[in-house]
Amino acid sequence: MKAGDSVAGRATAAILVGATLVGFSAIFVKWAVAGGATALTVGFYRMLVALPGTWWLARRTGSFGDRRGRTWALLASVAFFADLALWHVAMHWTSAANATLLVGLSPLWVALFSVPFFIVVGEKPAERSGSIVEMTVEGFRRIGGTFVHLRTYREAAKLLLARLIYNDGLVTVFAFASIFAAAVFGMQTDEIIIMGIAINVVAGAGAFALGFLNDRIGGKKTIAITLVVLIVAAVIGATAANRTVFWAAAMILGFMVGPNQSASRSL
Repeated sequence: MKAGDSVAGRATAAILVGATLVGFSAIFVKWAVAGGATALTVGFYRMLVALPGTWWLARRTGSFGDRRGRTWALLASVAFFADLALWHVAMHWTSAANATLLVGLSPLWVALFSVPFFIVVGEKPAERSGSIVEMTVEGFRRIGGTFVHLRTYREAAKLLLARLIYNDGLVTVFAFASIFAAAVFGMQTDEIIIMGIAINVVAGAGAFALGFLNDRIGGKKTIAITLVVLIVAAVIGATAANRTVFWAAAMILGFMVGPNQSASRSL
């Protein structure tokens, strides 16, 4: 057996074991919530138990990295905290299986909806120079190299920092929109789900329609315009007097989210 095959085998096994543990963690979290634990309590203990293992892994490399590396690690931990908190809150609204399944299926949705693009483009795939695991590791290595030399890409750093802020704002709006709709307008779960689907459909239409604007004025101006409209729509939704106005604000949000996210990724 080649050395590369042995490494790939261990990496695949590690991925499978990790995925299995993540799946079981959702069940344990649901039991904890059913027993009266809050999302904050569960998240705190999960991080507390994870700390010794992460500390040991960091020590294996011989150091905790330079100052810039630790700074970006801190920002990553904040983003992960937000992701974990929202996932824990989701446990109160749906089952552990649904919350974990929908999060775990996100790569599948990306791959599925990318198929039409690859069919239209018709570009021949490049020859693979290694296994999927090796290419995945190489991809993360290049991302790490980008962060190490981030000072060379100041404008990219500004974009990443700005996107961290406004994207978290969007995540917060959508996370609390369903709670707001149920509490203020008495919307049932099925109506909230229908609204979510409608927002996604409108977002796709907005990304397509304003894609031409993005080509004409550039991604930076497109992001600025959509953010202004998103703020206005969020205020309208928060002060809506009835369901009709709230629905209209939600559709405006969806229509602007599409081009905002597409411009952010293509800039």
